[in-house]
Amino acid sequence: LSFGQSLKSLEGTLVTVTSLVPTMLVNEKAMVVSADVPATNGMIQLMDTVLLPTTWAYPDKTILQIIQASPDLSILRTALEKTDLAWIFASASKQTLLAPTNEAFLSLGRGVAASLLLMSNLEDLVALVQ
Repeated sequence: LSFGQSLKSLEGTLVTVTSLVPTMLVNEKAMVVSADVPATNGMIQLMDTVLLPTTWAYPDKTILQIIQASPDLSILRTALEKTDLAWIFASASKQTLLAPTNEAFLSLGRGVAASLLLMSNLEDLVALVQ
């Protein structure tokens, strides 16, 4: 694969190599963690992310239901519950949520995520969630 190269997926979506340095990225999302794994009928590019079709949706789940079902979003779920803002993502109205994973919260530093969830820091937590 080369920079800027686009390939058509089996379902018809274009997949593009968007970076080669420092690592190969596909669609600006998926990092190729092992490139050019040979097979008898081609090559495999192992990626760290699932590239979902652009038409992919969870039509039977709200944003809140997806958050509640995901172990990787448990800190965000707790933050939404403590701030009484979870209802926003339970509604039928269209929303976009930039959802930090547990790993993202933990990368803030030792004890920061736990501190944010304290009732004494509720004002800061509301500002963060909003």
